[in-house]
Amino acid sequence: MHKSLLPTFLVFVLLPLFFQGAPLLAQDGFAVGERYQAKKQQYFAHSAGLTKLSTAIVSRQQEEESLNSQVAFKKKIMLKAKETFLAAQQLQAEAPDHSIERERADYASAIKNYKDAYTVWRTFSKETETYQHQLNVFSGVNQDLEQELHSLASELVEQQYSQLKETLEKLTTVKEHGEVGCDNVTVKVCQQNALQEAQRNAAQAGSLIFLSSLTKVNNGLLVQDEITSDFEAIIESYKTIDQGWIGQSTYFYDIEATVRGQLPQSVRSILLGRLKEDPAPLKGASPTAQATPNPIASLVSAVGSKTINNKVSQPFVLDTDALAKTFTGKVWQVNSPQHDVPGQLQTTLLLAKPGDVVKLSPGTYQGPLLVDKDIMLTGTGGNPAAVVVNCEQDITCLQVTATQALIKGLAVKGNSTKDFCVQVAAKSHSVFENNFIVNSKGGGVLVQSTASPTMSRNTIHDCRGSGIFIKGHAQGVYSSNDIFGSMLSGIAISTSEVPLIQHNTIHDTHDAGIYVFNGAAATIRHNDIFQNKFAGVVVEDNAAPLIEKNQIYANQKTGILVRNNGRGKITQNTISRNLEANLIVSSGGDPVVLKNSINSSPQIGISIMDEGRGEFTSNEIIDNKTGIMVHGATVFSVTENIIRNNKNGGVVVSGQSGGTFSGNNIHANCISNHDDDSGFLDFMIPTSSCSEIIIKDHAAPVIVNNEIHDSAKAGILIQAQGAGSIKLNRIYANKFSGVEISQGATPMLENNSIFANHGNGVFCYEHGRGAIKSNQIYENILNGVEIKNESSPYLLSNEIYDNKGSGVLVHTSGAGLLEENKIRGNKVAGVEIRKAGNPQLLNNTLKGGGSSGTLWIHSGGMGNIIEKK
Repeated sequence: MHKSLLPTFLVFVLLPLFFQGAPLLAQDGFAVGERYQAKKQQYFAHSAGLTKLSTAIVSRQQEEESLNSQVAFKKKIMLKAKETFLAAQQLQAEAPDHSIERERADYASAIKNYKDAYTVWRTFSKETETYQHQLNVFSGVNQDLEQELHSLASELVEQQYSQLKETLEKLTTVKEHGEVGCDNVTVKVCQQNALQEAQRNAAQAGSLIFLSSLTKVNNGLLVQDEITSDFEAIIESYKTIDQGWIGQSTYFYDIEATVRGQLPQSVRSILLGRLKEDPAPLKGASPTAQATPNPIASLVSAVGSKTINNKVSQPFVLDTDALAKTFTGKVWQVNSPQHDVPGQLQTTLLLAKPGDVVKLSPGTYQGPLLVDKDIMLTGTGGNPAAVVVNCEQDITCLQVTATQALIKGLAVKGNSTKDFCVQVAAKSHSVFENNFIVNSKGGGVLVQSTASPTMSRNTIHDCRGSGIFIKGHAQGVYSSNDIFGSMLSGIAISTSEVPLIQHNTIHDTHDAGIYVFNGAAATIRHNDIFQNKFAGVVVEDNAAPLIEKNQIYANQKTGILVRNNGRGKITQNTISRNLEANLIVSSGGDPVVLKNSINSSPQIGISIMDEGRGEFTSNEIIDNKTGIMVHGATVFSVTENIIRNNKNGGVVVSGQSGGTFSGNNIHANCISNHDDDSGFLDFMIPTSSCSEIIIKDHAAPVIVNNEIHDSAKAGILIQAQGAGSIKLNRIYANKFSGVEISQGATPMLENNSIFANHGNGVFCYEHGRGAIKSNQIYENILNGVEIKNESSPYLLSNEIYDNKGSGVLVHTSGAGLLEENKIRGNKVAGVEIRKAGNPQLLNNTLKGGGSSGTLWIHSGGMGNIIEKK
């Protein structure tokens, strides 16, 4: 090339290239960039609100501590008044003429002051819990905003990559179409031929940017080799970009170094200025590193991954606008049959070639249709409901066998009893967006073996079968669809490998919202699943989905049902207001249930039944009628959950059940009776229907290392031949007794701390038995242990002290064996035996008896005392 012409070439050829390419790149980037900056501002504003709320909660917690101190002080006054009242009662028993009216009045006043203070504190505490819940909601929104920022940042990087790659392809086109031989003609003719041939071929290839640039070059002054040489220099720079520029540690990296020496300073400055107007995305995004067999992979951006059963579920966000731009072939405009020949649509689909676009004007078209090549089939007019593909035959209405078609903006109406309205054939990666799909006699969409479609923003409703049925190792992404009114499930998944179900609303089906079975593994996240007539989600037959961060509520049977050896992980969902139970696990179901909010069912929070299994860890189980109900299940674990404010009890275990409950905080249940505090005599009434934990009907669970407190009735109630191992728990501040044993129950109580309960520490009545060993039983408002009604427990090596009544009270045909216990410092007596009491005492240590001594035997009391110390 003539040296004096090189600047002319750069100005007339390359300058238009970047004036054309860079604005396109910047324009697309600005749209995403504006969304990114707006979301970033929203995130910062929300973070500021979060900080403010956190500060307010700290202040409230400090005030709550002050109120709590007042409650504790008034409680001490009440207890002191009660001690005086009890002493006065004892004095009255010895001297009947002694009046106790003043002590009674003082005690009643102290109770009222305590209750008033407690009510204020409790109200304040509940308000603080509400603020804490708001804080948790704020934190969740903050996390979602962070994810959206990450997604927008990835989209920015993806746009830059796509634009640069498109520029590379255009440069390569001109290079290839500009290569013509000179043969034996003169140099001047060769130059002209080369330029003209490059212009013609560039025009045929659609490279208009290069056509206009080449036309401005002086004819005859550039030869083919020199044109090729200059373009090769630019191409090499873009190869460098394509191979490694995107996905490094920062956004612009060193673009100036990449193009230094290739462009004149004026062009380089313009390019850098336009690029730097886009906001820099987050570090670490690397679209070029993605690897997926799906042909639409270049149009999606990763937002995270999960591994289930050693299979990776990779969620994507589809850029359908970018996909639509890839269809650059012929545009076929089809009018409705009222204006054109009926059946023209299927004829057009047969004539269309891959890459073509078939546009449908509003109207009704008769199916069935077959899309067997990679085309875009789209409705026009902006209203999908107005572009109708109707099928009156008993056959699939729309069948897609193409590898990568795009179907959008249609209303497909099926009429088949045996086939689905839409079928996606094996190996198809087609995309369905913004369609209406209905089949009043059969299923909505069938995704067949090995297909992997993307379905987003579709409305699939009132199908006689399932809305979407994914089967036979099919995959795909199903996002932001509205699925409702199906006679069967909204989405059914069978033997499929990790399809992604996200951000859908699935509701008002006549069966389950989502049904996962036959060993399927799916990722189900961020969906709203509600008002289905059976269940929100059903998992069975060795299926193992990931069910994460969904809202599952107001379903007429249960929120989630795991049965028949279903497995999977259920985490960070809100499962609430489901009518029969929020979560049921039965028949060998064995899920991991982690960090969910399970609340407000009018019946049961979690039901484990009929050999159900599973791990239930770190959940909040609150405001249900019953927190956890277990019947006929033996192998499961309930660990580190918060179980509170359930109206009829925290945990009920029955029917020969086992299982392990460990590290839970079980408190403030039986709330329907919470305000019933009419005086200490009520504490002697046995509990019949409500406690923090109820064990009955031959159940024998392991209850270990839990906090069990503040029940409106008993801490633990074991009745009706219930048993089990209860050890290393802290059982305190319950309105009735800490532990009640009745109706032939035979538990093992070992190494527990049972204290500060408003009734007895342990209350055995109505044939209660069992072993009570090595416990600390102290500071209970009545007795440490009370035994009556033909109960006969075995008390061994316990420490029973500082209770406000007697250490052990036996009466009304109560019996039992007391061996090697240390009984001291109780207010009334160490061991008190009333009429018809008949215990056996062996080698116990009795010290520091109260007003009636270490051993007080009333008239009619009996017993066998051996080596009493």
